[in-house]
Amino acid sequence: MHLTVRAKDLARILSTVRPAVATRSTIPILSMILLEARDGTVTASACTLDTLAMDHAPATVVEAGAHAFPAEALTAIVKSLPAEAEVTLHPTEGDSRITVASGRTRARLAVLSRDDFPLYDHATPFSGALPVDVLRRIIVDTQFANNCDESRWYLRGVHLAAVNGKLQASSTDGHRALRIATELPAGLADMPAVIVPRDAQGAIAKILDGADGEVTVGISSERIRIVTGSRLFASKLVDGKYPDIDRFFPVTGGRHTADVDRDDLANALRRVLAINDDKMPLVPITFAEGELRLRARGQNHDTADAIDADVAGGEVEIGINGRYLLEQLAVMSANTVALESEGPTAPWRIIDEGSADLHSIAPMRV
Repeated sequence: MHLTVRAKDLARILSTVRPAVATRSTIPILSMILLEARDGTVTASACTLDTLAMDHAPATVVEAGAHAFPAEALTAIVKSLPAEAEVTLHPTEGDSRITVASGRTRARLAVLSRDDFPLYDHATPFSGALPVDVLRRIIVDTQFANNCDESRWYLRGVHLAAVNGKLQASSTDGHRALRIATELPAGLADMPAVIVPRDAQGAIAKILDGADGEVTVGISSERIRIVTGSRLFASKLVDGKYPDIDRFFPVTGGRHTADVDRDDLANALRRVLAINDDKMPLVPITFAEGELRLRARGQNHDTADAIDADVAGGEVEIGINGRYLLEQLAVMSANTVALESEGPTAPWRIIDEGSADLHSIAPMRV
């Protein structure tokens, strides 16, 4: 292969595929990036056997060809070059390595044949288009509520399903839950219910970075595929049955309710948590007339705070994991959120009034 490409273009496609480069594999080819040059384009691909990422950029191709390059070395070299610099990749005379040249920079990198690169079938029978901000909301914004425990692998991801003409995304770790419903593209109407793994959620966040317009989403019983512009990402799905999380969400509004400014509540939580050094940051919150009162206790300190709120249902104190509540508030869009609970032992229902997303969080014993 022999080609010339701008450094910023090569750096961009290397960055796109980086999430699909294996970091702890005993198979050398999985820690490499395949570059293929032909028809005025250079295409980068990376594969972990479970995931695949691809992107392409314009290039001047002198001789078509493809080789797998060491991901770390090639990325470090290209990123350190000026953005508008021309990078040439060409065979090394009398050597099996490929020379990477730019200005006075020369590097000879050992490469592997494209024949060693794994084949990955990313075809999906169901496909539809979603606005990039909607896809980011259902895939990326739900990640915080995933379970991180390997023993409950079926909770390590977001559950997607077509329900009553809506695309429904659900995420829970057993202590909190989030459900988002959005318009269902016609091409996904018959899609199976699937679990997108947590690692794929993080990779998709990077793929969507800087994207706009619509994104094509493909789904099968085994994989999900995302295509936006020149970028493609595909991942295997979690093999397991997702639990019915309807029980996490109270069917009706609770006896105790509070409408509160989202930023006021988030800032008050940060203040009272500033002294908390516990792994389970308990914040007792009192629903009182015209206000919410918050308090927290650390090993040597304690704090108290209060914010205005429209409260109904009488006074009650309910313990909550303050950090969990902060993470939920961070993905909401409305200025005002509604808090609802039946009492100290019942789960909270938290309604984002800007999007109608439904959040729930389990109480803690005070």
